[in-house]
Amino acid sequence: MGSIDSTVISFHFAEVAAGTDQVWYVPVPMPGTWKLEKMYFTSDTARTAHATNNTDISVENATTEIASEVTTAGDTGNLVAGTAIELAITGTGTSLEFAQGGSITLKKTDGGAGLALDGGVAFYLTNTVRN
Repeated sequence: MGSIDSTVISFHFAEVAAGTDQVWYVPVPMPGTWKLEKMYFTSDTARTAHATNNTDISVENATTEIASEVTTAGDTGNLVAGTAIELAITGTGTSLEFAQGGSITLKKTDGGAGLALDGGVAFYLTNTVRN
């Protein structure tokens, strides 16, 4: 059996109301150690950017934030239904690594009144240590 060098884990979530923070834990089922290389979010519904009533979409490894985008005019801007945005990866080194059985934490955190949010995420990972 051959080894896998890269994979994509995708996750879709139903609408979460404005003003409601939410946390999801996305499991890593593959053996080995996997490094987050890219992450994309696609909204199911168009959302208008707002300076104070916005939503932060972030990714954590344990309690360390490693990627984030905010739905403000100065960051992602408007979310267009069906159009993917790439989240900026800010983590470095081992903070980007996930072992089999670990979880990638996805968070929706609202600023002000926030925004409703629904859609899907895709995590692109590469295998750094095979078991």
